[in-house]
Amino acid sequence: MPARQPPTYRSFVELATADPAVVGLVLKGSRAHDGMVTEHSDHDLYAVLADGAATDLTRFAGHRTPELDLVIITLAEFRTAGMPGFERYALARARVVLDRLDGGIGRILAAKARLDADEAFRDSGEWLDAYANSLYRSVKNDRDGHPLAARHISGTGDVPLQRRLFAQVEAAARRAGHGAVLDAWGEDLDLMRPQEDRS
Repeated sequence: MPARQPPTYRSFVELATADPAVVGLVLKGSRAHDGMVTEHSDHDLYAVLADGAATDLTRFAGHRTPELDLVIITLAEFRTAGMPGFERYALARARVVLDRLDGGIGRILAAKARLDADEAFRDSGEWLDAYANSLYRSVKNDRDGHPLAARHISGTGDVPLQRRLFAQVEAAARRAGHGAVLDAWGEDLDLMRPQEDRS
């Protein structure tokens, strides 16, 4: 490959596969999923290097073109990539292109797809609070005569429906131990709960 030519996905995979410092290649994003590729889809590729290995491929770190986005990362860094964060979701659903660790790269990706009990409890509490915030804003805007700003569920912002849904969510959340997340909303919970003659 000429020195000045930026690598394509195919040419970089060939280079990386020939380099013993590379222990894994991982493709994420739309190219990793059947039926998701469009004419605008690029290749989002992680090149995972053995810890402490020296390679000339590091010159491509941060490489970004409309066809190829590269992340060059050590194995130790890859183990914690996206932990926590949105990237974790993308990596958990990524496709292994090369795995020189006898399935180790795949196992790292699989581990990113599973939350331990503490992570699951913490994250679900944060999402519950975000849901309560959206619901509160919707019913508050409905109460205050702003129907367009009240649209939160389906296309209508149907407040009685939202309140019935919240009653189910509240019961399940409290059974799961997230009562404190909801109680932090104080008297605003009354606006979110089902009401007679006021919806």
